[in-house]
Amino acid sequence: MSSLRIYRQNAIYELHQIESMYKTTWPMDAKIRAHKKYCDLLQTVANVGLLSDVSYEKFSVNLLRAAESWLFFLQENNLNRKTIPVSYVSALHGALICGDVALSKEIANCSSDEMISPEYSDEFLHGYLLKKIVLFDTNSNNQTELLSIYDKYMESLSDLDTSRAEVFLALIKNDTKLFAEAMGLLNDHYQDEIQKKLQNPATPPAEIDVQKKIWLEGIALLKLADQLQMTVSNEYELIPYHALNQGRPQSMKDCLLGQTKCPL
Repeated sequence: MSSLRIYRQNAIYELHQIESMYKTTWPMDAKIRAHKKYCDLLQTVANVGLLSDVSYEKFSVNLLRAAESWLFFLQENNLNRKTIPVSYVSALHGALICGDVALSKEIANCSSDEMISPEYSDEFLHGYLLKKIVLFDTNSNNQTELLSIYDKYMESLSDLDTSRAEVFLALIKNDTKLFAEAMGLLNDHYQDEIQKKLQNPATPPAEIDVQKKIWLEGIALLKLADQLQMTVSNEYELIPYHALNQGRPQSMKDCLLGQTKCPL
């Protein structure tokens, strides 16, 4: 059995463990950790489905399960929405990758508008600006609010890499040339970060072995550009062509949330 499929088996085991242990009475910080972990594990299952089985259906179904789980969590905690950080964007990425515009907008709409401890300002502004771009009305020419958030995001980055912010600026301005340049830089930055993780013995093998083969954020940004009616190249490292398929498969809710579960 390949190492990727072993990682999937381990992820499925951990998913079942969370399902059996999870309690809605847990403190909010514990529930947030559990839901983040649950979504991340589903994305591992999704990635292995694409990379090992070459199955877009397994890829997209599990990305959607993660996205729907996170949305349900946000909706269930609307009264406490200020306790759930907007900086966790992996579930939103999954919805974007699958081309589910309605689901993407629902997640964005339910996400926080305020920075929540222990978020840093750059983490918050990254998630907040992505949320606002997803919700942006393409029929509107008013980009003032988005550009204001972008300026604050750039200020918060200080001496950190700014390529992600530049991708967002390209999306705001619908600038295909800037998008291509910034995506290339962000792609390089992602691969540099992967190399750093490879050199760190503390990095979990399952995490790095999958991440070094597929760039989920990059796929999500390409799909978001398409949603904003931009014509862009999709030829970047670590973006498999078959990950760019269109169409939303049938997906069901998860056991963790008290719903019927789609088979793993």
